[in-house]
Amino acid sequence: MHYLRHDFRRKPLEIIVKALQNSISELNSQIHEISWYDGGWFVEEAEPILGMAYVAFQNYINSSIYDRFINEEDIQLKIEKSTKINKTIYYKKGNILTNDRTDIELICAIANYFKHRDDLDGAKHARIVLTDLNLDFDDILEPENLPIIRGTEILSEKWDLLEITKIVTDWRESLWNEEL
Repeated sequence: MHYLRHDFRRKPLEIIVKALQNSISELNSQIHEISWYDGGWFVEEAEPILGMAYVAFQNYINSSIYDRFINEEDIQLKIEKSTKINKTIYYKKGNILTNDRTDIELICAIANYFKHRDDLDGAKHARIVLTDLNLDFDDILEPENLPIIRGTEILSEKWDLLEITKIVTDWRESLWNEEL
């Protein structure tokens, strides 16, 4: 067994996600405790928390690709020649959602949307993926229409970040079933 097959990245991801899930639960409880705090406020405040989760998921996904498909020689070559790994081919190995887009593509697109939401030119590929999944950038006047919110609902109707964690950890394990 390859030493990187052991998923040493999983536990830190789960710790991060549990903390972020608790933060969302805290916000959700305010709907019942504060009279003026409604779903719109909740969504506005939940967006950055969800964004951090998606960045953690994307980091886990990309690191998993390197763990599985990049060996020490490849790393040295990458350093010497500044070669880039085309991670998007591995994103396609997720579960198909619609328009041949996968759950892993959606997770990475949401992460890039979150990181570049103030400068959408930095998220060109994310914009294409999100548009293919009918999560348009242009329909964001209402907070509940934000791609990060609607994308989360696609991945987990209850906004359960641990459910999304299972998507990425199962995907990582499936990479090890691939022939090199």
